[in-house]
Amino acid sequence: MPAGRQLHSNGVLYVGTKGKLHHSSHGGMPELWPAALNDETKTVPKTMARSPGHYEEWLLACKGGPRSVSNFDYSGPLTEVVLLGVLALRAPGTRSNGTA
Repeated sequence: MPAGRQLHSNGVLYVGTKGKLHHSSHGGMPELWPAALNDETKTVPKTMARSPGHYEEWLLACKGGPRSVSNFDYSGPLTEVVLLGVLALRAPGTRSNGTA
């Protein structure tokens, strides 16, 4: 991480073999370290449409436009897994006996 630089208060840090990528909440304000890797990213082909922003993308989908990238077919099961993890954190050291 560059000297004197602080991470955003909410975001994600990906650590790779060549460098690090950090972004704030919802993928905003991405930063790649070392900065020299920015030139390399320009050669990566774009394989999916870029989002105009998650609010606008959602509104366009509601109005009959293209489906959002993170539609309910994808985000519903993902949310279930995340919530299951939250429940597991609330009951550490316990196991289910397989009955409801």
